[in-house]
Amino acid sequence: MKTRIATVAWLSAVVGMSHAGDVFALTEAEQRLCQAYQRGDSVVVLGEAPVDDSEWYADWSAYLNEAIATYGESVQVVSAQSAPHFPVAQYSVLMGQRAKPSYVLEEVVEPQVYTYVHAVYTGEDIPEEVKAFKPQHVDNLFDKVCLPQ
Repeated sequence: MKTRIATVAWLSAVVGMSHAGDVFALTEAEQRLCQAYQRGDSVVVLGEAPVDDSEWYADWSAYLNEAIATYGESVQVVSAQSAPHFPVAQYSVLMGQRAKPSYVLEEVVEPQVYTYVHAVYTGEDIPEEVKAFKPQHVDNLFDKVCLPQ
């Protein structure tokens, strides 16, 4: 929990510095991400995820890949390395959709968390058995970077 709070505070500080009156250039990946966000597509920024042979990594990777696949063509995924205005910690995922909450999912190995976010973004009812897995939403970094002020 301390890590999650620290990450949220750090993201807010970075965004605040980025918009202190300065105009900044977006990378190609960030431009694609912002175009998708402006269209109303779901957007995902993946933190660095070095491959290892642990069961934890296998679960984390499988649940993440399965979750992203549920969005089909209506998702834009980029790595945090190619999107410096969207800092994301290792094994974490920043997810957003215009006019919806954004979420930082850190080291999530519960597929129900992804199911919850998907339901929010698609407007579907959240299944009762998934409601307990509601992730904490964060300030909408995508609005701050992608939408003209």
